[in-house]
Amino acid sequence: FFPPLPPTNPPILVMVIGLSVLSLKGRTVIATATLSVGLQIIAGRATQIDAADTVLTVHLLILAGFGSFAAVNYIRQINQRTAEVRSQRIAMGRYFSPAVVNRITERQTQSQSLEITVLMCDLRGFTRNSEGMEPTQVVLWLNRYFDALVQVVFTHGGTVDKMMGDGLLVYFGAPEPNPAHARDAVTCALAMRSRIAELNGEHTDWPPYAIGIGLHSGMAILGNIGSSQRTDYTVIGDTVNVAARLEGLTKELGASIVVSETCQGAADHVQYE
Repeated sequence: FFPPLPPTNPPILVMVIGLSVLSLKGRTVIATATLSVGLQIIAGRATQIDAADTVLTVHLLILAGFGSFAAVNYIRQINQRTAEVRSQRIAMGRYFSPAVVNRITERQTQSQSLEITVLMCDLRGFTRNSEGMEPTQVVLWLNRYFDALVQVVFTHGGTVDKMMGDGLLVYFGAPEPNPAHARDAVTCALAMRSRIAELNGEHTDWPPYAIGIGLHSGMAILGNIGSSQRTDYTVIGDTVNVAARLEGLTKELGASIVVSETCQGAADHVQYE
């Protein structure tokens, strides 16, 4: 013979269901709500509680269960979105300056066509210099080079589109429009050349760095381009191709920087050689 069941306390059962939200697991909430409903039904029958009161309490517990389940899903969505934003900021930090990252994360980055200035930079003599170096030395040598130039790019408000072997693709005027993109790009190129000279003075025991830079201004398309598995926010168009060809001309002309007429006209007041 079993002792009589004590009457249940509906407010406590509702509180228990609410506390199950802390587990952040939908199954736990469902199990807790189901158990609470079962206890209320059994207690109602055992203690001869009015059937109408039992039904009302059961409905209340079911509603508490649904509400708690919805709360779990909402919290999980918020956590997932927060993690995605954090991951996005980390990824964009490799390409954009911190100030630009802050502005981009405030709104969704969309495809757009803008007038920008593209800066294409290439490391001269990489194959020759790397032949006599250990793989770890080559990587360290390249990392010092990229680290120094990327800092210069960010200082002048540029965006690092990608690093291609020993090359660097940078653009100015996007994703945030900048009327002075040509001026900033030319100023950045001059600063990059100066930084390379400083870098060679800081590491005299390493093979010297030498760079060639091509600059061109024009319209370009920016957007998330790639496959369903991987996309990159990148720039495409003739402006990029022209900048690459100008960078290649630096070898033939024996110059460290070659600027197109379009870019020169937009940054005519910048003094450079």
